[in-house]
Amino acid sequence: MYSTDLYRDVTDFAHDTPGWVHSLAAGGTEGGILLLMALAVLGWWRSRKGRSGWSRSRSWYRSPRRSRIW
Repeated sequence: MYSTDLYRDVTDFAHDTPGWVHSLAAGGTEGGILLLMALAVLGWWRSRKGRSGWSRSRSWYRSPRRSRIW
């Protein structure tokens, strides 16, 4: 199966689904983005709460650099 055939199969299936499925998918997409944003803000707030100084609240920035293997 070629990738164009797969693409056409998927888009044909999406085109044939009822309107409520499209609404549900659009709402889920928006809700997922808002949920991820809320979790990011909550994680940032919890990381800075109870710590002193700006450098301690930026630990999210330093952590990926600390975990390098090479």
